[in-house]
Amino acid sequence: MSSFSNADFKKMKVDVYSMDRERNCLKENDWLAKVFHKFIDDDELNSLKGITMNLMVRSIVLCYDPNSPLVTRIQDIKARKVEAFQLLNVKTYKERKNMFSEDVDSIILGKNEKFNRMVLQFLKVVDSMAYTSMSYFTESYYDLLAQLSSQDPKERAQTMVLIEKIEMQAKRKAKEFFVGDEKLIDYVASENIYEETAGLTPEYFAKKFKAMKETTE
Repeated sequence: MSSFSNADFKKMKVDVYSMDRERNCLKENDWLAKVFHKFIDDDELNSLKGITMNLMVRSIVLCYDPNSPLVTRIQDIKARKVEAFQLLNVKTYKERKNMFSEDVDSIILGKNEKFNRMVLQFLKVVDSMAYTSMSYFTESYYDLLAQLSSQDPKERAQTMVLIEKIEMQAKRKAKEFFVGDEKLIDYVASENIYEETAGLTPEYFAKKFKAMKETTE
């Protein structure tokens, strides 16, 4: 049973939780249709197994609207996505031990590039630069924490340095956000953030750590 009530979602820009699940939210709400118009007819997104465009849009609103109870109660974005998909009754498969499809898992892990661009499109129009960058710093932070258990001591030490730096940046961005910065993010900035976060690979971190060491020697 869900720990949320319909009233918890009323402060969101669009209450996609209480909206009739059988209806397409993009047809029910003109604002959402305008925000996601360039993704609506994307063949790749519409062919994902186990999830529809309607549910993808609803999940983005649930996971990233700053007034969503999922945002205020669940900090880890992956856990937040799982909660959103469960609330929306996204299809599970017996052959996968009642788990979501591989395509949905890819979304949860942040590996679907087009879904990530949908997220940025939403953040661009719904809230401030501070919130957008804070969201991605937080996602990177939890990704790195998840890597620690499988790393050797040397790698772990390197990752911890990066985690500390990201934590400092995330806290700074959170402080900016909560003082009420309401300047909307522009398109160029959102693309820059996407390119920056897309590069958060092990190779990227290795290069960053090497550069950090060289500047301190």
